[in-house]
Amino acid sequence: MDEIRDKLGRNKETGILYEIWQWIKAILAAVIIALVIRGFVFEPVLVDGPSMEPTLYTGEKLILYKLGSFFKTPERGDIVVVEINQGKFAFLKFLNKSDFAKKVLPTFIKEVDYIKRVIAVEGDIMDINEGYVYINGEKIDEPYVLQEGATYIRTDAITFPYTVPADEIIVLGDNRINSKDSREIGPMPVNSVKGEAVFRLWPFDKVGKLK
Repeated sequence: MDEIRDKLGRNKETGILYEIWQWIKAILAAVIIALVIRGFVFEPVLVDGPSMEPTLYTGEKLILYKLGSFFKTPERGDIVVVEINQGKFAFLKFLNKSDFAKKVLPTFIKEVDYIKRVIAVEGDIMDINEGYVYINGEKIDEPYVLQEGATYIRTDAITFPYTVPADEIIVLGDNRINSKDSREIGPMPVNSVKGEAVFRLWPFDKVGKLK
């Protein structure tokens, strides 16, 4: 009888351990899937700073669509997040050598990203004249800017008129008076684009697709 009880006890213990292991595997799988989605498909982003007003304001939460950058290059009018300085891991420093790890895991340290609007793409001839932007000789309509006629050259980072080289884009903030963008930092490599901001999650009264 004691042997039977011992056997039943061992079976029960094995069953509990098996169930725990199944839960652990399910949780690990969910975490891995979530990290892969964050790294390559969708990522939540938080707006910080006035450079995209009146389109975006500090504190607004957006969804960044990353998968599209694998299939198409940025287009004029897209609102994109560009990587200015790649972040680093503070504790698991060995992961700093892995581009995959940097895509799927938050790095926190020294990471700098800008959210801007694509104004000119490969092959475009861009010019700035009397506060307005011209693409291929035509003044473009920009209903999204904070102040019309306020686009001015900031530095000699770009000499206008400027022909956008292959694999580069020009990005500007919608708040042309208060935006650090390609007028100061020059054209951005297409591969610096982390994704396109496509949807606003917060605040609730402004939830919806971005334009």
